[in-house]
Amino acid sequence: MKMFHAGASITEVRGMMSIAKSLSDKGRIRLSKLAYETGKNIDVLLPIVEAAEDLGLCSVGDGVVKLTKDGSRLNSGNFKDIVRGELAAIEPFRSAVSVLSRSGYTMTIDLSRRLARKGILYMTDEKGNTDVLRKVLVHWGEGLGLLSYDAIHDSWRKMK
Repeated sequence: MKMFHAGASITEVRGMMSIAKSLSDKGRIRLSKLAYETGKNIDVLLPIVEAAEDLGLCSVGDGVVKLTKDGSRLNSGNFKDIVRGELAAIEPFRSAVSVLSRSGYTMTIDLSRRLARKGILYMTDEKGNTDVLRKVLVHWGEGLGLLSYDAIHDSWRKMK
């Protein structure tokens, strides 16, 4: 089961993709050059590249980042539209949307427990897993208009 990488932000993915697009040669850029141009060490850059790969924006092989069709047409105005559909197909978003489609809303702890029963975990301890899940869902799910978060009640709804 493919889990979305928790270690990358929307801003980091957008920035990395912008640099990759502007400097790529026929949609290809060496990972080492991308690290240099972004000013990030490889170990910091890899989660960002993995998130972009999860979202269908690029593929990586033999130290080369290759832009996909969606990655090549990505710009600041269409990022949300391109990425939202891909995000909804990746765990934990796929299961969160499914749960929320049936229940209408749920608290983060309950969602975390439901997903954990399905083997969808970021961490093995419940509190840590719930915290990471909340962070990922708020940043990506709410940030891209897939989910709606109520911080007062620590609960979720699916966006229409």
